[in-house]
Amino acid sequence: MFKYFLLIFLAASFYIANRVVSVAKINSRLKYVVYALFLIAGLICVAVFLGRRQSAGFIAFLTPLGYIIMGIWAITLSFCIVNEALNLVMLVFKIKNFRHYSTLVCLIVCVASSLWSIVNAGCILRVKEVDIAVPALNKRSLTIAAISDVHINDSTDPKDIVRLFEKTASLQADMIVIIGDLIDVDIVKDDAYKRYGFDALHAKYGVFAVSGNHDYYTGLPIFSELCRKTGIVMLQNESVLIDETIIVAGVNDVDWRNTEAIQSAFSSARKDLPVLFLSHRPESFDIVQNIPDHAIIQLSGHTHAGQIPPVEIARRFFMKYNYGLYHAENAVLYISSGARWWGPPMRFGNVGEIALITLGGEAQR
Repeated sequence: MFKYFLLIFLAASFYIANRVVSVAKINSRLKYVVYALFLIAGLICVAVFLGRRQSAGFIAFLTPLGYIIMGIWAITLSFCIVNEALNLVMLVFKIKNFRHYSTLVCLIVCVASSLWSIVNAGCILRVKEVDIAVPALNKRSLTIAAISDVHINDSTDPKDIVRLFEKTASLQADMIVIIGDLIDVDIVKDDAYKRYGFDALHAKYGVFAVSGNHDYYTGLPIFSELCRKTGIVMLQNESVLIDETIIVAGVNDVDWRNTEAIQSAFSSARKDLPVLFLSHRPESFDIVQNIPDHAIIQLSGHTHAGQIPPVEIARRFFMKYNYGLYHAENAVLYISSGARWWGPPMRFGNVGEIALITLGGEAQR
């Protein structure tokens, strides 16, 4: 499978290089230099992808550059495909040199979009306020600060995570939940986690977390130990009662489509109280919405709202679950775009967020 992806990736890189050579009208030996540079960039991406689990050495040094190249490649390919479709349509009108100028504009847009994507991911983190009516809630309101997809890795500046956690805590929500993909590397070893500001995460009813797929890649025992050391309540196919008001349940990422495991998270939940269900992957909603006799609010992440094209386009228009609110008869799903990113430090068409969710109960009506 990987070899086919590699062939497609290198072929697409050659295509983009060809567009650059064509627009710049490079007909001399210089065009071979351009092709060579694109080949080298492609090989860097492949090396970084294959060695992405390495935490030291030359690959670790190349990783940030490789991911940025991947992001630029993805954005450029997406716009180039749109441009080619436009050129096919314009063949009917036979406008002179249209292909040349449309490709020139396309490449300029690609550069601008790539730069914006880097700025967007690195500098913009919004607080997304979400109101959900929950008639079964016996309080006027309950607030939850939800973060997902933090993706702490070897290239992460601890100060960025400190700011994220401090901003989350400053919302003064009744509880804080972390919906998976917190770590991509072991930050428990040598107490490295202390540099990331976990001690800022405090809330009236506590801090809760479930694992994501990247937490599993890093090692579930490591994630579990991190939660223990930082006072975070890790939920593994189980639930807890909070102040006779709400049940907080959670499922391990490995069980995201395991009906039996998900049902076990609800097995001890009182049916007269709403259930806040944490699952890193939104697809668990297909199972959850069919669990009877419970008012359920599911919080998920994982999708990054697509992060960058072409994934952003594919998820937005063709995937069942991408971002935002989804409703079923007795259940509601909110999917966060995630606080940070995975891979390319870039976002286009979406922004990172901390979701501040307000559950409104009977007394509010």
